[in-house]
Amino acid sequence: MAGSTWIDKLISPRTSRILVAVLALLVIALSLIPKNEQMPNTFSGFDKLGHFIAYAVLAFFAMRAVDRKGLFPFVVIVVACTFLGGIIEIVQPFVGRKMELADFLVDLAGAMAGAILAAMLMRKLHRT
Repeated sequence: MAGSTWIDKLISPRTSRILVAVLALLVIALSLIPKNEQMPNTFSGFDKLGHFIAYAVLAFFAMRAVDRKGLFPFVVIVVACTFLGGIIEIVQPFVGRKMELADFLVDLAGAMAGAILAAMLMRKLHRT
């Protein structure tokens, strides 16, 4: 990687592929754990923020994993992340959780934000 920056080496496409797999499994596992009725709702206000961050990070690393510029990879990654969120929302009622349209929309917003951030970073890295 001649001329690569330390960020490019740290968040390489290869490292990002591994992170995408781990993050996707983590998102799936955490999203499908049945909620305990006796659990306090201390963090319920942070639920949407958690969705946004999870899907932003997932899309960010997916963009880095693909390492392609252009609209097509961006759209595919946003759609794939959003599809994952949608499938999870559909499955949640079967494991004792609620399906929420708001969660799905926040997943979409997070995926778009993460993909945009990664595209901006890649553009900056490839200019230098």
